[in-house]
Amino acid sequence: MIMSDQSHINCIREALWQSPESCASVMVGAGFSRNAKKAGPHAREFPLWEEITMLLCTRLYPPSDGDRLERAMAEASGTSGFLRLAQEYEAVFGRGALHNLIQELVPDDNYVPDDIHVRLLRLPWRDVFTTNWDTILEKALALVIDRVYGVVRTCDEIPSAPKPRIFKLHGSFPAHTPFILTEEDYRTYPKRFAPYVNTVQQAMMETVLCLIGFSGDDPNFLHWSGWVRDNLGKLAPKIYLAGWLDLSPHRRRMLEERNVVPIDVARHPQASIWPEHLRHRYATEWILHTLERGRPYEVTEWPTPPDWVRSPIPEPLRPVEDITIDAPVKEPQPHIKAESANLPEQVRALIRAWEHNHKVYPGWLIIPPSKHFQIGMSMRDWEQAILQVLPELTVFERLSAIRELVWRREILLEPLSEQLEVATQTVLSNIDCQMRRICGIEDHSVNWIDIRKAWRDLAMALLTVARQRFDREAFDHRLSHLRSFIDDDLDVAQRVHHEKCLWALYTLDYAALDELLKDWHPEGCDPIWMSRKAAILVEMGYNDEAVRLLNRGLSIVRQTPRHGRILASPSREGWMLWLALAFEHGFLRLTDEVMDAPPAFRRWNQLATLQCDALEQKHRFLSALRGDPEKKDAPLFDLGARRGETIHFSTVKYDQWIAARRAVRLCEVAGLPPSAAHMVVASDLLASAADHLAATDYVLASRLVLRVATSEDDAAFNRVWTRSHVAVMPMEEVEELINIVANVISNALSRVNHDSIQSDFWVTRLRLAMEALSRLALRLPPERAAHIFKQAMSYYRMEEIAKRPWLDKPVRHMLTRTWEALPKSHRGNLILDVLSAPIVGLDGFETVRHFYPEPGELLIDDNEIPTPTRLPEAEARWSEIVHLIARGLRSTGEARKRAALRLAMLTLWGLLTDPEKNRITQALWNTDHTAQDSLPSGTSLHDWIFLLLPEPESGLAERLFRKKWLDSQKPNSEKDLNELFDQLGNALTSLEAHHRPLSLTTDERTRLLTRVERWIALPVTSDDNPWHKSNLPQAIAGLQSILLEIDLPSSTAEALFAKAIILNQTSTPGFRLFNSLAKFLPDRLDDIAMSMRMGLASDNVQQAEDAVLGLYGWLRAASKKSPLIPMPPDDLLREIGVMIATRRRSVLNRALQVARWIFASGTITQGDNIAQSTLHGLRYLIEELRYDREHDEDNDTDVPLLRWDCARLALAMLAAGYKTDPTVARWAEIAQNDPLPEVRHAEGPSVICTHYEIPENE
Repeated sequence: MIMSDQSHINCIREALWQSPESCASVMVGAGFSRNAKKAGPHAREFPLWEEITMLLCTRLYPPSDGDRLERAMAEASGTSGFLRLAQEYEAVFGRGALHNLIQELVPDDNYVPDDIHVRLLRLPWRDVFTTNWDTILEKALALVIDRVYGVVRTCDEIPSAPKPRIFKLHGSFPAHTPFILTEEDYRTYPKRFAPYVNTVQQAMMETVLCLIGFSGDDPNFLHWSGWVRDNLGKLAPKIYLAGWLDLSPHRRRMLEERNVVPIDVARHPQASIWPEHLRHRYATEWILHTLERGRPYEVTEWPTPPDWVRSPIPEPLRPVEDITIDAPVKEPQPHIKAESANLPEQVRALIRAWEHNHKVYPGWLIIPPSKHFQIGMSMRDWEQAILQVLPELTVFERLSAIRELVWRREILLEPLSEQLEVATQTVLSNIDCQMRRICGIEDHSVNWIDIRKAWRDLAMALLTVARQRFDREAFDHRLSHLRSFIDDDLDVAQRVHHEKCLWALYTLDYAALDELLKDWHPEGCDPIWMSRKAAILVEMGYNDEAVRLLNRGLSIVRQTPRHGRILASPSREGWMLWLALAFEHGFLRLTDEVMDAPPAFRRWNQLATLQCDALEQKHRFLSALRGDPEKKDAPLFDLGARRGETIHFSTVKYDQWIAARRAVRLCEVAGLPPSAAHMVVASDLLASAADHLAATDYVLASRLVLRVATSEDDAAFNRVWTRSHVAVMPMEEVEELINIVANVISNALSRVNHDSIQSDFWVTRLRLAMEALSRLALRLPPERAAHIFKQAMSYYRMEEIAKRPWLDKPVRHMLTRTWEALPKSHRGNLILDVLSAPIVGLDGFETVRHFYPEPGELLIDDNEIPTPTRLPEAEARWSEIVHLIARGLRSTGEARKRAALRLAMLTLWGLLTDPEKNRITQALWNTDHTAQDSLPSGTSLHDWIFLLLPEPESGLAERLFRKKWLDSQKPNSEKDLNELFDQLGNALTSLEAHHRPLSLTTDERTRLLTRVERWIALPVTSDDNPWHKSNLPQAIAGLQSILLEIDLPSSTAEALFAKAIILNQTSTPGFRLFNSLAKFLPDRLDDIAMSMRMGLASDNVQQAEDAVLGLYGWLRAASKKSPLIPMPPDDLLREIGVMIATRRRSVLNRALQVARWIFASGTITQGDNIAQSTLHGLRYLIEELRYDREHDEDNDTDVPLLRWDCARLALAMLAAGYKTDPTVARWAEIAQNDPLPEVRHAEGPSVICTHYEIPENE
């Protein structure tokens, strides 16, 4: 201890530097102003009390009255006498004269702040009080750059002044009066200036108050200390009076009895040699040096070492007691060369620095993202060097090095590199903590407590790595190694249990997770374990239990006092508030428990100074996932200027991968579920992370979105579970995921009917699992796909599924995709199962929505299924099916609609017996559903279908159809005309396809011509209104067929051509009308071809695609109606080849389909015309359409479709004689071995579907 009062100034220093808010205030007296610097050589000195007394006396008593002057001087030597003298002066000369005298005596304008003033104000005082009238402190504020003070000159300014504040207690120059000086001023001060007195008293109660610049007999000091004693009595805290006091023992005792603790710097070891005129200044400087050296390290700056520069201590002021701060040390920078002989020493120095900085880590639960770059760069720069020199280090050095490296990876939330994982396993294998052996040799001389702790820390990190990799064998093996360490520390058991829960969560093993949660008891441990368990409980739908646990955890965290500079509690509170916020402000009240937490946003603002603002930090994690926007080069000014080629090395992909892994680990460590109470908590983070991981870590990404997604329409789910991603998934992972989702379905089916909030959880899990299974089924062999199809049929029949409104789409997808996965032969074996399935609305089989799937749609949509044979051994089932359909047709609503769909296929296959036809006819045409002279209603079938179905008398359906659509009644509106063309065109095309063509009479053709002319005359209207769905596209598609059946006058054809040109500028182009224009306007063939050519070359996707379809329709019409319709010019066909050769993505799908038709149904000349360009494109598409190649989001969706088109085109070319071409052969091989069924079973029809389909249930 430097001097006897050192402990007292240490008490001030400790309070001054307390965090998060200083607990010390200072009151500055007149003596402090005497340290100011003169603004010029003629500036007068600041007066002492004796000098003021002399001036007052001489003004009141002239020298001629020597006795009275002498007596007045003697009476004014005491404090009360001086104040009475000032009172006398005011009585004689007035208050204004007293104020003028004070301003005359105190040379405020002639002085500027000294460094002492600046240093005083740079200290973190809660508040600064001063009895000085001068403005030296205010002038110093301009030089204090790291603190902003509010100045309070009047009581009225107290509420509005920002903290910290400088209080001018006794008035302030130039005009804030009164200047407190007289006896009456001091007597009435507590009443007149009660807010000031109360503020000082409050400061004394809340902070340590230090007085500086006062002497023991200073009037201000005596009165202020007296007022406080008067008001607070025995409760008055001690105040500290610091400076050169030179107190006698009795004077010291007197101050102490008044609750004033003197800090008398006159007792400094070197005080005796200080010049007399500098004693007070030296004392003040020593006080400031002592207080400055109490500055602790700002823990929020970790791991940066302290960077402040303390003012040097002059020799006369030494010694000054310093404090030891727990601050990080500077970490060595890597100077690494492979051949460097001192590399091991560099690594040892680094590990020593890392170990020290680890010990002073402030305890953030999640290290602030603003520090990721600094720590990550240092770690990555050194990691390879550390791993390189490990063999040259001792086992303990290796353990320490790897422990610090792994710890840094963990606080950065980064996965361990493969090399680091191997190195960790190796060093752990050399140490047997149970037998206390190092490399097989017993050693009891080392600190096994530290070694054991390091060993288990690394073992737990390896356990996490195995879980993240979904390596069950390694996970179980590492769990077994940790069993003997479970009782070492509470956190070990908690982390192991958490890891088990996370394994079950990621594998969707909800039954196991339920049991693990029941056995998990985080009470009595670090409160963050309660939050982590609560997060999993929320994800499982156990909201009440989660809120109870979270309330307990938050209560413990908020009641735990901060120890020193440790931020563990506020950091945990910040992240726990995310879950609390969800239940505090959830959209629906989902719990009986009430969340007991402070308002999250306000609390986050308070925690921001400690870098514990989890709101801002989560946004930083999200920003890292989104990445920086791509920088674009600025355009060059000069004509023809081009930038040279530059090689760019980008870490964007790696950075986003790291950001994704961090986001996933953040949610585990911080206890953030995807959502809670219908509020997003971390689903945005996890969904974005899954997007970035899909290309590099699909196993993790696919399971992430199964947790995060809430429906099969979820954007993140559909970005990750794309057809391409499913195609390249390793088969063992397909099998694993099928087992996982099948287990979820099994668990969920037994729980969805419970009327509770948790049942919603199970419905969500069920629909996601069914959707995932429907997609995985595409990879299965036929026998397995057929098994899952039968499972889907069983789900279709379940009442608990049929009555759940959100399960219709997953069931539909399971049926359609498993059906799609089956080859033709296997589909035929399942027809009876499909047709015999229960019909919605019949026999008590009810659904809540009409969207529920109809198995019969599988047969309607399948134009590749072979016609089944009605075998004798299955006759009973066939009869039951017909009976079921007949009963459905006699019903109403959904039952009749769905039965009609199944009937359509039975009729088209020709499987009905005559008695069955009669029964069906009666049911279909019964009078309850058939008005006079009308086709049956209530079926949702297209009208032309009835021409193929059983009817009461032959030709009845055709007559009624003609009456409805071809009679003399004229449609009045554009909408009616469009519907006519749609229905009639559909009928003409479809009936011809079913070998039942509809021939038009002369009168019907005439009437149709009139209607076409009326339609042509209608103006083209904008179809941009999103609320109005136009039927114009269907009308144009229908006209494509109708115009081939009628004759147009040339004037009408010209008008039609003009309208088509106008339509081509809209979102509904008219290129599909060109096939008939080529027939009616042979002289305008060049113009028609030019317009078509412009459409094919258009950058507008809609125009280009419609032009391709128009060209296809022209080709087909010309092949059927030749020579009435001329073939398209060869150069138009070559455009198809160019589209394929250049892989023009916007129309590539359609171009491939047209090329396939050309090789399958066109002429040899047409095929030869596009062969080379087609082969050129197909050659490049082999590589470009690989499933595992990186594609942008839009193109990724097209890859399976384009592969299917390429395979079908190649097979058509193979049949057309291109067997020896290696590109065709390669695509044929691809088709045979493709993982997806549409390519593997590629044998589609030669017809491109442009509009019409066999009708389906609407």
